[in-house]
Amino acid sequence: MEFEPEYFSGILKITILTLLISIVPIYFTENWILIFAVSIIGFLTILVLNNKKWIKKIKLDFENKRIEMKYPFNIIGPKKSEILFTEIDELVYYEYMYRTPAHFKIGYGGKKIRFQCTGTDSKKVSSAFGKLGIKTNFYHKKEVGFR
Repeated sequence: MEFEPEYFSGILKITILTLLISIVPIYFTENWILIFAVSIIGFLTILVLNNKKWIKKIKLDFENKRIEMKYPFNIIGPKKSEILFTEIDELVYYEYMYRTPAHFKIGYGGKKIRFQCTGTDSKKVSSAFGKLGIKTNFYHKKEVGFR
């Protein structure tokens, strides 16, 4: 089972963070070339440092009992990693809340990965993990925003 890559949301987070960093030189200089250079260097630095966390593609391979993670923008290090289902410590599904979309959070070896998943896909994923003996915890906290 393959999930939508989180390219757009990851690039959007990096762009917003870069714009916030680019505001700082405006107070110290009016040189637009310097401001543009700081923006480009900041964007590339954030892309290199946080691309594994924000920009990834997740594939659950139930036949081979592993999770494949691909990092298309990873410049330094491997572009692909995998987790065996035997390494999974906890599996939690969070329903849609006010600030975050519905997603799974998988804990393994002290680390955690998160990927977005719809309600219908979550039933398929949790039943498939249940067949393998991994229990899914459902977090049903409802937050209602003001409208």
